[in-house]
Amino acid sequence: MMAFGMLAGAAMPAPALEDAIIAEAPATMIDVIAAVPAAIETEAPDVTALLQAHVDSAAAAANATGLSPAQAAAAASNPGLAPAFYDSNVDAMAKASIAADPALSSVQITPRFQFGPDFYSSSTGQWWDITTDSQWANHVDKYTQQFGNGIHLTY
Repeated sequence: MMAFGMLAGAAMPAPALEDAIIAEAPATMIDVIAAVPAAIETEAPDVTALLQAHVDSAAAAANATGLSPAQAAAAASNPGLAPAFYDSNVDAMAKASIAADPALSSVQITPRFQFGPDFYSSSTGQWWDITTDSQWANHVDKYTQQFGNGIHLTY
């Protein structure tokens, strides 16, 4: 077997380098390295998929119910408010249904009008936010340092 020191200066393609490093690693280390990506790939996507399903349902409900009478009256005098009201309705419905889902009990929900992403997990350093494509970069800048890696939830 090749010693790791010989690999450091070698110009090997990435897969060959990875194979050589794994061949030199103790069996327990190989097990740990193999388990980490599997844990990351199964936890975050499952949570993300559940959150996205709630957001999709909230958007469908907001489309079906429309604006409240007070929102409709305000939007009649200022049509620019209609998209903001719709977004607010989706946010409120999604947060309410996510709060009631026992499968998402590990996800914290930021109350409306308070600083923070819509949803986050302090144990994994992951956060999720419902926002427009055009606002996503601003949310990444605003939340990443404090909350970790973000995932964009869309509708």
